[in-house]
Amino acid sequence: MLSNLDIDVLVVKMGIPNFKGCYYKDTLKKIEPNSSYIINLNSEYNEKNERNKGSHWIALITDDLKKAIYFDSYGEREPTQIKNLLKCNQYKLGHTSKNIQSLMSNLCGFFCLAFIYFLTVS
Repeated sequence: MLSNLDIDVLVVKMGIPNFKGCYYKDTLKKIEPNSSYIINLNSEYNEKNERNKGSHWIALITDDLKKAIYFDSYGEREPTQIKNLLKCNQYKLGHTSKNIQSLMSNLCGFFCLAFIYFLTVS
């Protein structure tokens, strides 16, 4: 699985504009228009208050019209934290539903980067 540092390097190499960073699902507090995010579905800390290493990356893209697209390579819906954050900021949410990743694969970060790249780089 890619780390957040790996993702940051690849974002620069791929020329992805308006990338706001990698976050744990419970640490993203602000959504900006015309931006993209890669979010780990783990919370930052586990029940023992130890920092999580991460589990699965998803992507989020916003536009200037208060619309957002949620991408999960497993085709799953957005977690409550992300749904509530978008709702509080008055974003309309769309999502993908196609599973394109095997459960045995750890390529979610690459899928997220490709999704963002093909929707934001002209």
